[in-house]
Parts: sequence; structure tokens; C-alpha cells
Amino acid sequence: MATQIVLVPRKLQQRTPSIVDGLPREVEISQRIYGCQLIQKAGILLQLEAVTVASAQTILHRFYYRKSLKKFDVRLVATASLLLACKLEEDPRRVKSLIDVVHILSKAEDTNKDITLENLDELLLDHDST
Repeated sequence: MATQIVLVPRKLQQRTPSIVDGLPREVEISQRIYGCQLIQKAGILLQLEAVTVASAQTILHRFYYRKSLKKFDVRLVATASLLLACKLEEDPRRVKSLIDVVHILSKAEDTNKDITLENLDELLLDHDST
């Protein structure tokens, strides 16, 4: 159902750049869903307005109707979409905060760890104190 409600021409939906690059449709859909879930989780942790999260997800989808998933990593595009949505919806957050949250979510997912206060230090990025 959610994949059917898209405000782009049907021709563009059926022949996305990712499909042209040889990516199976199922993989494209799962990567788009992953990107939207990442935006949703980051939005919750950053306490963003719902409209900001929805705008970021829309930006992500619109980007991938013009560019291929094979050429642009979904985590980077999700982070950039979130930053643009924060600016667009005037829901400001520090870039460092956005990057930190997405990094924590990605690292926790890569290591199959739940995010807890006990393991938060090992999931954080190392920042220079200079």
C-alpha cells in the first residue's frame, strides 16, 4: 500500500535509475524502506517534529527517483535528507547531532547491539577536543 501512494509519474516509478543500473525492484524497495526507517528512528532520538521526518522521507524518495541506489549510499542520503528537512521545516538541529545519531543507529545495527546507556560510549564517534 505505502509503495503505491507516490506523487511521481508512473513511468518514472517503473523505470528508476536503480532499476536501469540492474538493481532488482525488491532490493530497491527494501533499501528505500530502510532509509525511511533510519530517518524515523533518528527523528525520534532527535525529537524532531513529525512533519520534519515526513519531509526527510519524501526528500529521500524523490532523490532516488533521479539517482541510483548503486551510486549513492542510503545512509548518507538519509542523513542529508534529514538535514535538508530540518532546514526546510525550520526545525533546527546541529549537523554534528544528526551525524552522531545516524552513526549510533548504524553502528548499533552493524554490531547487532541494542542502544543502552551502558554501551552508548562504545557506539559514539570519537571527536577531537580541540
